[in-house]
Amino acid sequence: MINHEEKSKKLIEELYEKNILHDPLVAEVFEKVPMQDFFPKEVWDFLYKDRPIPYSLKPQRPCAAPHMNAIFLHLINLDVDSKILQLSSMSGYFASLMTEISTQGRVTILEDNQVVSDITLSNIRKAKREDKISIINSDPMEEVSNHLNADRIIFCGAISNSFLREVADQVKDGTIILAPVFNSALFPVDQDLIRVIKEDGELITESFGKVNFILLESKKITQWTKKTQKLIFDQIANQLQDYFQQTYPNQEPILRLGVKTPEFISKELLDASSMLSQGLPKQVILNCLEILKQTIRYLYKKNIDENADFSKMDLDKMIEKLRDIEIINKYNNKNLITVLDTRQMLNYDPENPPNFEYIAKTTLNHLIWFIEYIFK
Repeated sequence: MINHEEKSKKLIEELYEKNILHDPLVAEVFEKVPMQDFFPKEVWDFLYKDRPIPYSLKPQRPCAAPHMNAIFLHLINLDVDSKILQLSSMSGYFASLMTEISTQGRVTILEDNQVVSDITLSNIRKAKREDKISIINSDPMEEVSNHLNADRIIFCGAISNSFLREVADQVKDGTIILAPVFNSALFPVDQDLIRVIKEDGELITESFGKVNFILLESKKITQWTKKTQKLIFDQIANQLQDYFQQTYPNQEPILRLGVKTPEFISKELLDASSMLSQGLPKQVILNCLEILKQTIRYLYKKNIDENADFSKMDLDKMIEKLRDIEIINKYNNKNLITVLDTRQMLNYDPENPPNFEYIAKTTLNHLIWFIEYIFK
């Protein structure tokens, strides 16, 4: 039987150790809201680990990793009676965390996908939070204009910088907006976590580092992007497929026992492999990217700066510095680049998806070989 309470305490300790949690109120919120109320039993083994977790299996939709939820809660600066607008459901879990801080406030969720909306409503009722959280099944990019009197607006999917500005220009003074934002209309990959505060009619914009979110699900976004992205994503998909087929044809990910890696990395790789066997390929890709990030941070601390503050550091810059001292070199760099390239696949046109099962398997293989070479 899974001891959720013990796993929750371990996760909170881990977030404190990483200096992600530093407000006791936020830590208390994590203790009060049980994750198992918001996720299907099929993924309960993966709860209370610091990684994205799928809350909807068909379609596959992930909830942000716990460290990301903690960062959001610290940055959004909730008041006890805040009126909160959340775009994209995140299973109802994140909304429930916010209601534990804004105890006299209310959260309105805008969710485009009917199936996801129904799952979220069921979770909210199961957790007995329907008096504080409501969900509207509507395109969030269209519906947001009807809720601009909110005190806090939180985007839980990536949006363009131009759309963030469009919303920010219309909100009232005192409003805080938090969103993962990309600048390119073609590649929603290079994302920054942006906070906008409106004071005396002026917009104060701050960046809190690089993030990796899937696109905000919206019919409007799909219409905008699918024409421009299709040719580019098809090309990327073909390049990846060709490289995978030529290099590692039909090979299952193998975890070799002869290489001694840090325990947290080994456990994460085993969990990713388990998710692959359970038919969660998008989740495997997300987890591979998270494992890669944690590995790069570990290498950076060990070889460059043991006191590094990762909240202010860009992953690509850390990789470049590790290349400079040849920790990452010609023998493992290709595996690294290939894993990073799979970021493109997460926001593929849903009407023309790639072979996620194949890409997830080979992405995990590339990650394993990168890590094994680094630590051998």
